[in-house]
Amino acid sequence: MVLTIKKKPVKFSITSDSRLEYPDFCPQLYNLVINEFRFRKNETIVSKAFCSDENQGGSTLHLCKNFGVYPFNHGRVGATVALDRNGPFSHHGKDLVIVAASHVGFDEENHVFGTYRRPHCGQETFDCGMLVGTIADYLTEYEVAKKTINLVKEGKKYFVIIKTQLIHNLNHKDDPYENGEPPRLLLKMNRIVQSLEPVEGIISGQKFLAADSLVEKLGKRKWTTGKGNPIGDELTAELFTFRQIPENHITNAAVENLQKFMNYIVSSKFPSLTAAVIQCQEEYGRTVRSIQVDPFFFNRDVFFVAGIHIDQSPKKGQIVPFPNIEFVPYAALLKKRDGRTLMFDQQEVLDLMKSQSTINENAISLNDALKSIEKDDILQIDDIELFT
Repeated sequence: MVLTIKKKPVKFSITSDSRLEYPDFCPQLYNLVINEFRFRKNETIVSKAFCSDENQGGSTLHLCKNFGVYPFNHGRVGATVALDRNGPFSHHGKDLVIVAASHVGFDEENHVFGTYRRPHCGQETFDCGMLVGTIADYLTEYEVAKKTINLVKEGKKYFVIIKTQLIHNLNHKDDPYENGEPPRLLLKMNRIVQSLEPVEGIISGQKFLAADSLVEKLGKRKWTTGKGNPIGDELTAELFTFRQIPENHITNAAVENLQKFMNYIVSSKFPSLTAAVIQCQEEYGRTVRSIQVDPFFFNRDVFFVAGIHIDQSPKKGQIVPFPNIEFVPYAALLKKRDGRTLMFDQQEVLDLMKSQSTINENAISLNDALKSIEKDDILQIDDIELFT
């Protein structure tokens, strides 16, 4: 028997104090590693593990400006860290900085997370599309379940009516997995009913005596006579889970990272934001393990910081080359050349950053850098013919 320890998401705060503007964050990051951690100046290279989305370009340019080099690409769609690129990255500099960030759009006008108005296609789309697409079918299944679990009061007794499909999911949770099958929401019946033996079968489902803990949790006002009251948003994360996709059927890292926490994601106030945070947390843990054991990171200074990007959606009619992006840190790892390792939680990362100046005296001018590429500076290469 394989012992599986279930995980809960780590507390993550998004406040005015925890959101860092990129024009400030990047010089603070540079000053931190060069001045505080004593990374080797002019021999330190930065990598970005961002989503491939074009709206992440502004954050990339800020890193370029402050570190004086275009960031190595350490990320895939959905902000999965490409750990198989550790070797090539390590060969490009003596000391290494890695910035990883999943992202989520934010419509300030409607206070909605998960969308971004893209001027080049003239409409709002999902942001991050990979993460929102990953959770979409689970959200649909959850919304249906909220409407198909009814709370009924009869005299002094409290009952739960569970519709047929949810019962079916439980009875067939161990069936062989079929590629492409829709998500199956699985109720944690021991927290919902007193006994798995229904008191009555009805046309649309089964009727059970409610668990005392559920009645206490929801309060007696939630229960009504007759057909009852849908459980709605009271179907919280501790009352259900989803059938897990077997490892050999998983097609991308986002599914692997998110499915274990899907009950927390779909039942949260902002599912797309929660998905971005969990993606960040899972990728942080995976990358930290890699940095600690990968020989490519031995005998050099490495600083890895992970968080999320909040992408401000342009207003209607507004065309901006790059959106305003705020970085909200989650955690960081410092590994020194002598093998010492330090880890920092969210507040410690914020304290570190805010202890540094927002002015980087070594920042380059991107305009000057582009102007330095003169058209008449042509490479002198003799004509070559291949495969003649």
